Formats: sequence, C-alpha cells, structure tokens
Amino acid sequence: METKKVINDSIHVSELKEYIEQGLTYVKRSGAGICLIFRPEKEKVFTEKDLVSFGNYLLSEKREKLLKNHGNLNDETVRMVHHSDLENWKLLK
Repeated sequence: METKKVINDSIHVSELKEYIEQGLTYVKRSGAGICLIFRPEKEKVFTEKDLVSFGNYLLSEKREKLLKNHGNLNDETVRMVHHSDLENWKLLK
C-alpha cells in the first residue's frame, strides 16, 4: 500500500535523498505543492544459487562456531533455522 505526503513548492536535494532512503518511489506536482509517493519495499527474491549458498551456510563450521560462541550449540538449535542465520549469511555473502 502506498503512502503520500504533500510538501510545499520546493524540495532541496538533501531532503530528496532522505526521502529516497525512506522508500520514495515517485514525485508529482499537485495543486497543493509536491506530492511524494512512498511504496513499501518489495520482498527480496533469492536465486537458486542464493538458496544453495544459504543451505551450505547452515551446514557450515562458521555457523556452528557462531552458535557455540553464543552458547546456543545443542541439537535443537543446530536443527532449527533462525532469523539470525539468514542475517549472518547475508553479512558473509
């Protein structure tokens, strides 16, 4: 779902950069000023190569060491996939 924000008649480049970082996707002129349209970020789509890489990370010694360093190395945590696994894999990619 998109959201809109109407601002006055001008916008500085530094402001525009900030809005882009917040998800700005479209700018149009309106009777009340400038209409900024924000759309939510699309979901990330992973390739088959990414999925294989992530699977290999789940089986890797790097993951085992991370679990061990955080005191979470047991049969249950090793078998489960956690959000932190995905985030750690993205950092290593």
